[in-house]
Amino acid sequence: MNTHDRTKCYQQGFTLVELLIAMIIGLVITIALYSSYVYQQNTQSVQNQVVAMQQNLRAGSYFLLSEMRVAGLDPQGKDVAGIVDATATSFRFTRDTNDNGVDVTPGDGAIATGTDEDVTLALDAANETLTRDIGGGPQVIAERIIGLEFLYTLKDGAQTLTPSSGQLDDIRAITVSLLARTESEDRLVDFGGSYTSASGATVWGPFDDGFRRRLLTTNVQLRNMGL
Repeated sequence: MNTHDRTKCYQQGFTLVELLIAMIIGLVITIALYSSYVYQQNTQSVQNQVVAMQQNLRAGSYFLLSEMRVAGLDPQGKDVAGIVDATATSFRFTRDTNDNGVDVTPGDGAIATGTDEDVTLALDAANETLTRDIGGGPQVIAERIIGLEFLYTLKDGAQTLTPSSGQLDDIRAITVSLLARTESEDRLVDFGGSYTSASGATVWGPFDDGFRRRLLTTNVQLRNMGL
């Protein structure tokens, strides 16, 4: 190869069109990688929120059932404990749990207000929280709870959302419906549909937003009622 040919070979390079094509390909690859990264981050965030919602829902349900199981506890047999008030979204009961320091049998035969012997469980709809009140004001036991229903089963098998004052001593079981939501919306998806409580009388929705929701229905037997 002569000198002229070697110089010509060294001067060869990319044309403007080739550079533009290379830049476009690089841009497409960059966008694809970024989109994949954003999608994975969004998916992980959503999964974390769903897990948190389910844990919050189960914790709230567990707490409710644990409290309600001892409604009407009256170990001294003094007929001092029972159900005070029952509605579709609140449940108030008493239980004799304080030790009098003398008898081996738990309880002192009296109910002290302002203690955990007089308990109200309810939904704070405005703040979307499940609360417990023992006289000092409602305390939050679960957050982002947007729906609550108490369905009461009486001793004759009948079910009602609004037992009368004369039916309070006849309550034997409660079916609890809890509806929770995630903390944030998924901006990429709209979740429609409705959620129906155990009674079928309460319907939450239809919703048209990006919040994911879960409905949990559980049943608790009031083992101290009817003894």
